Amino acid sequence: MTEEEFYGWCDAHIRSRQLSNMKKMEGHTYLCMEDFVLDQGHRCLSGEPENTETRLSVRRAIADAGPQPMMACYDNAQRLVLEAPSLFTYHEGIAGGKACIPVMHAWVTIQENCIVDPTWQRENNPWDIPEAWFYWGVPFPLSAVVKARKQKEISIIDDWHNHWPVLKWPRKGAEYGTTGES
Repeated sequence: MTEEEFYGWCDAHIRSRQLSNMKKMEGHTYLCMEDFVLDQGHRCLSGEPENTETRLSVRRAIADAGPQPMMACYDNAQRLVLEAPSLFTYHEGIAGGKACIPVMHAWVTIQENCIVDPTWQRENNPWDIPEAWFYWGVPFPLSAVVKARKQKEISIIDDWHNHWPVLKWPRKGAEYGTTGES
């Protein structure tokens, strides 16, 4: 997936809600999760860490965190960041590739925004992200992960039990579909 395709996918989701006259929930800054991720997130990059000790630390943390089953990305990434909070930053956002439509997903990053995806790792190599894959996510502090797990929430962004509190965050950029003028 290219960056242009990612923006097109987000655009389609946001515009479909606008065209169906969907309104923001009371008190929300964002219309939907895609709107939030597009504004608050950034592109995360693939690449293997240069430092051998970092590579070993990542592999050790993954082994210590236990099995990383498919379709459990939030739990997998949260357990990983709890296992080694000084090594990882937790992200939620949108990921996809050529063979996969974009989906809400969770992963962690190390160092300079380098993706470690415990759920979709290939060949037991957590930073081997296919070239055509695209990750755009919002970093969350360890305290947000701890709070979500205490409340037994799966996703921080899609926290429907609490009426999507992150959708109330102030915008970083102009509201989608505007020039920035209110």
